[in-house]
Amino acid sequence: MSSIPTPKMAKSRPRQEAMQNRSERDELYDESKKFGKVDEEGNVYLLTDGTEKYIGQYVGDDLDNAMDIYIERYLDILSLFDAFQTRLKNAVVSDRDIERSLKDLARAIKNPICIGDMSVLPQKLAEVKEFAASQKEFYAKERRNMKERAIRVKESIVRQAESLAKRKIARTQWKPLSEQMNGLIDAWRDTQDESRQIPDSLQEKLWDRLFEARKEFEKRRREFFKELDELSEEAKHKKEALIEQAEKLAKSTDWDDTAKKFADLMTKWKKAGHARYREDDELWRQFKEAQNMFFDAKDLADEEMADEWSANLEKRNALIKEARKLLPVKNARIAREKFRAIQQKWDETGKVSRADVAKTENAILDVDKAIKKAEQNEWEETNPEYIARANSITTQLNDAIQSLEAKIKDEKDKSRVKKLQDELDGKKALLKALTA
Repeated sequence: MSSIPTPKMAKSRPRQEAMQNRSERDELYDESKKFGKVDEEGNVYLLTDGTEKYIGQYVGDDLDNAMDIYIERYLDILSLFDAFQTRLKNAVVSDRDIERSLKDLARAIKNPICIGDMSVLPQKLAEVKEFAASQKEFYAKERRNMKERAIRVKESIVRQAESLAKRKIARTQWKPLSEQMNGLIDAWRDTQDESRQIPDSLQEKLWDRLFEARKEFEKRRREFFKELDELSEEAKHKKEALIEQAEKLAKSTDWDDTAKKFADLMTKWKKAGHARYREDDELWRQFKEAQNMFFDAKDLADEEMADEWSANLEKRNALIKEARKLLPVKNARIAREKFRAIQQKWDETGKVSRADVAKTENAILDVDKAIKKAEQNEWEETNPEYIARANSITTQLNDAIQSLEAKIKDEKDKSRVKKLQDELDGKKALLKALTA
């Protein structure tokens, strides 16, 4: 049954602009008007293929506006096509929504009560269907790509977590790596929207792997800190025992022996390990307090001994000067006898400051080493067995050199010649050293 529009309906109906701007719509309006007709009684006809089709009646005196509502209906149908095509271009539309919209458009152009070029409507529907099909394929490809990207992201997260779970971790790395593991869990959650294309079965397998990796990581972390607590407690007991020993030594006046004992305690302290952070600081404070008590007293005593040490240092320097006159060693036996006399005087010089001990002792030891070397040289020069062995080695080297020179002369391979020449140079160098 056809509808009968009134002038009020025709004037109040708003014109939509989803399809074109106003000027284009006006042009379409004028073009569409050619496909309609109104008789003197207000009957409205659609002109198509040379025939007139009655579609409604206009009630009112202003017959010039009788076709307006029917033309507007036609233009609105065209707007539906344009709006749907624009939606397909600018948004991701599901296959279900595309099919539903195409059905709605097909119903809209089936026996429409409107005025316009009816031949355009099936063409529009065919164009939209073709475009929708290409968009469906495009969206399908995008979904496949999204699925592949989502799988790659998820698998990357899982692999990183599994790598962390198996990684050998140092003490200082647990905190940053724990934060990294938590970050991987957060990253998994952040990808949930992009992961809707992944099959549930695959998602579950990946999640199970991630969960197991995190579980293993947390297990290792708890075991590490449990062991660390045990080691910290053990270190605490060791350091408490060292503090007790240090406090007993703190008032000793046996300066040299006690200083060595404190050095030994310090070595043991460094090997004892670390107690818990705050406990370790307090333990060190107690140990350092006992150590400072002793060395402060020792420094005070050293100041009182400074004059005596200075006199002893002069004696040692004089003996060093005397010992150096034995160099270079001309007769090892005579040099050794004179050096023994110097050593006897050295032992009687008394103590010097700690700063001068190593310097003076190293100086006198250098002379002792030079005499020992001279003694060794004299022994080698007069020892028949050593001379015989040296002569035997010299003979062997000469034979080897002659053999290598002959091989080099006959050898044609350049790489082989180079190798033989290197060997020859080495033996000549050794022979030179022995006969020098």
